[in-house]
Amino acid sequence: MKQNLLSVMNAVLLMVSVGLFLYVYFKEQKSKKSQARLIESLSGTAHINWFRIKLSRPKFFHRRFKFLGHEGRAILINSPDTLRLVAELGSGEVVDKSYSKNDLNLQWIGNPAVSSANMHWISIGKDHDLVMVTADTGLIIARSREATADMCRMIAPSFKLPVNAKADFALEKNPASLLLIAAFFLLLAYALVDGLILSHHELIKLGNIGLLLPVLLLAAIPIYFQLVRSKVPSRESLALSMLLVVALEISAIPIMQRADRLLASEAAHSYDYRLEEDANLTPLEKDPPKLKFAQAKEYWSQFEVGSIHQFDLVHGPLGLWQLDHSTLDPKFLAYYEKQDDHK
Repeated sequence: MKQNLLSVMNAVLLMVSVGLFLYVYFKEQKSKKSQARLIESLSGTAHINWFRIKLSRPKFFHRRFKFLGHEGRAILINSPDTLRLVAELGSGEVVDKSYSKNDLNLQWIGNPAVSSANMHWISIGKDHDLVMVTADTGLIIARSREATADMCRMIAPSFKLPVNAKADFALEKNPASLLLIAAFFLLLAYALVDGLILSHHELIKLGNIGLLLPVLLLAAIPIYFQLVRSKVPSRESLALSMLLVVALEISAIPIMQRADRLLASEAAHSYDYRLEEDANLTPLEKDPPKLKFAQAKEYWSQFEVGSIHQFDLVHGPLGLWQLDHSTLDPKFLAYYEKQDDHK
């Protein structure tokens, strides 16, 4: 029943994802076609300087949740004394605004929050004529800062770009981003050292606490907003928060294993198991999980089916079951070394 429900949920999620992808795809295609028509209308005009841009008016720009990061594609026509912005929005609305170069009210917005959709923006005009624009770099959002800064230099040569518009954000110069990077490497190092090198315990059964692992993915949300509050740009905040979540997912099990062993009432408890076919061992008690040694079938073949064997397992308050290999591995090693000597 649970498996069928999970399959249905996965199918629904897939259908929703495909539907959203198609919606965004066709919206983008329609937007690009309208932009192409505007560009065609400029043909035959001599010495005209124009840019492909994406635009958002203030109300749309400040939305946190939106399928597209821009309200529409447009062109920005750069004349010696004026700027003209022309767009045909998906709703059919035509936007046609002209701005005097003497009163552009040009401001660098950059990529401050999730509402900027990982693109770098400038604002032009004020009051009811205020619009946010960014250079249209297509799918290559990583070029947004450079392209928008270059466009800014060309439409307003005297405008002084801020430092963060001239170079990529220096992660090592912000305490919050530096701390997160350090945490990322520390978590990975812990997972490697304690999870693979120091520990002699194999996780046999995760138990109900395993349901918490998917919840760790939600940690990216508060981490992202904390980084943004600490003046880390949105794109870098998103990347760093996802990296830390990956490190948390990788290190979570080794951390839980270590914590469960430390909190357990005893280091290990010995349990009796009966050997079955194909290196399977069944516990004589009802609580411990079954054991299977698929990589050591030759070792278990020396014993009769039905024979009883003891294993040291740790079962702490977190509900994990861990097999202590400190006495088991030497037996495996001695057996296979003896087998090699006979070859």
